[in-house]
Amino acid sequence: MFSDYIEVSTVLTLSAGLHPLRIEYVEGANGSVVAGLCACNFMYVPQGQTRPVTVPPEMLLLPETLWSESAPIIEGVSPREAEVGAEVVIRGHHFTAEGLDSRSDEALASCKVDFNGQAARVLEASASSIRVRVPIGAGSGKLTVRKGEIPSNSVDFRVSTQFGLFAGWHNLPGWANYDFVEPGTREPDLTRLERDWQFANRNEMEIEFRNNPLACRWEGKLGVPSTNTRLGASQPSDADPPPGETPPVRLVRFRCEGRLRVTLGTETRSSPPPTGESSGATVLDFAVPYGEETYLPLTIDFTNDKGASSLTVVWAMAGSGDEAQVLINAPVNFGEQLPSRLFFPPVTPPRPPRIISVTPIAAEDAPPLQLPYDADTTRPSVREGQQFKLLVELYGSAEVRAQPLTLSIDGRRIEYSLDPELQAEDKNVEGTERRHLICTLPTGCGEGRMAARLSIVQSEPFYIDVTNKGLIAYLYDFPNGGGYTQLPDFGPLVCFKVRKDAWVNFENANFLNLPFPAETFGIEYYGAIIIETEGDYVFTARSDDGIRVWVNGREAVVDDNLHYQREKRGEPLRLAPGVYPFKAQFFENNVHEVFVLEFEARNSQGELIVPRQVVPRRLFTWDVHPPLPDKSSTGKLADGSGP
Repeated sequence: MFSDYIEVSTVLTLSAGLHPLRIEYVEGANGSVVAGLCACNFMYVPQGQTRPVTVPPEMLLLPETLWSESAPIIEGVSPREAEVGAEVVIRGHHFTAEGLDSRSDEALASCKVDFNGQAARVLEASASSIRVRVPIGAGSGKLTVRKGEIPSNSVDFRVSTQFGLFAGWHNLPGWANYDFVEPGTREPDLTRLERDWQFANRNEMEIEFRNNPLACRWEGKLGVPSTNTRLGASQPSDADPPPGETPPVRLVRFRCEGRLRVTLGTETRSSPPPTGESSGATVLDFAVPYGEETYLPLTIDFTNDKGASSLTVVWAMAGSGDEAQVLINAPVNFGEQLPSRLFFPPVTPPRPPRIISVTPIAAEDAPPLQLPYDADTTRPSVREGQQFKLLVELYGSAEVRAQPLTLSIDGRRIEYSLDPELQAEDKNVEGTERRHLICTLPTGCGEGRMAARLSIVQSEPFYIDVTNKGLIAYLYDFPNGGGYTQLPDFGPLVCFKVRKDAWVNFENANFLNLPFPAETFGIEYYGAIIIETEGDYVFTARSDDGIRVWVNGREAVVDDNLHYQREKRGEPLRLAPGVYPFKAQFFENNVHEVFVLEFEARNSQGELIVPRQVVPRRLFTWDVHPPLPDKSSTGKLADGSGP
């Protein structure tokens, strides 16, 4: 029997030593709204604790049938980080049988090397060493060797390649052309290397003019991984078809809301010509052959005037619709979005900058900040409008480091100046420069994702806590194993933990990071929602189980009972630009935890002005809120008893 979610718990008292273990997992496409999700988590509750944690790798061993004195053992890797295409030497024992020619077919086929899930081509192999090339599709993570069915130990390996495409963005307010911006006709307003260039909606565009008419051109290369199963270059899921059978045609499918033109290799495909109205959905397919890994030149032109906007790339199968397709033993996972590690810039960019630290600057004589929730001490906390110190490290020649440095957070520019005192104290080494900056956090922040861009390259994200953004969340661990059939009266209940959550958007307990088992529990959210555009707003909640949402003291959406995951739409609320008190309640009675809050808005003429979307992080703040419960974190169950 297939079910969307099953959680099985048992109490076992185990003595020290080895205990047989067998886990069977089945994933089925049963047509439910969560059919695309899959997970299997083996957990235990450590002694003296109350919250289950994932069983760590060091507690798990291979079955005794795979124990062997000739199992492959990795002792070292040189180098420990490299770019895609570079050669790496693995040293150890028992990689092949003794005495084989290291370049013979028998030696090359006797071992397989895996870079964090991507198989690599083995160039030479002996009992004590393997020479291998970092493959297209490799990412930082674990490197392993497999000899037949016996895996080796794993070692950490970092792929240092800068993935992504060069992007040139155009801000086009008032634009009504709906056609592409051809090269040379207009200077881009923003040029950069984008690693995560795909987006599902406008809120995922990290640009200040995301809500305007806009256009972009991305340039680079698509790296196509090898599907060859010979010479140590196979993936377990990429089996060759049986003799006489032809594998399904593999497509790279570009899906877009807007107008799109793509050149992949020597082939160009495009949306239909503009008709004077905003472009709708576009799907462009390109056939990609199986075989050895290769690079295909890629150029993407995109334009969108207003409304819904998205651009994603997935593997698809010839003859399939736009839905996901998954085939067992297929050369690729059809329906899977192509990851950023398959996209490469057209030329090798300079090394990106690195944000080292962020330190808030408190106003003189300012009293200590009193927070109504438990602060997250893992990230520096800065309020919108507050000054802070930032230390960034730049790399490359003096000419490269002389390029303009841009700081941003959640797509919004950060204004800064040099800190002359600290700058004078710092001594730079050749090819490296540290800059001490005094910055001001802009308004409109959400996730707290900060980045530094020098010329066209951008740093890895540095996350901060935006002090005034988010919702205060009161978490309750219900003692009743049978749970509730409706939302309880939270007033007399004891709160397990008070914390801050960025938004109301969780598909299961993994998104929640609960401090107790995800069985029967409740959450209250307090804060405010920021409305930027006047209109009639309709809130939609997808939940399992009950929810209730208030905006400005009025019920926005209610679905207060036990139910399977479903959507409930509220009645329109007329809201002008401003900040409105927000409150939400949720309860869960075992099996699948979901609460996703979305909204959309139309103007008085009925035109869509805010497309349906999850209410974004940047629109939640706790600066304004309904009266808060007089509660704090206790670590106790809702009835006041011990955990």
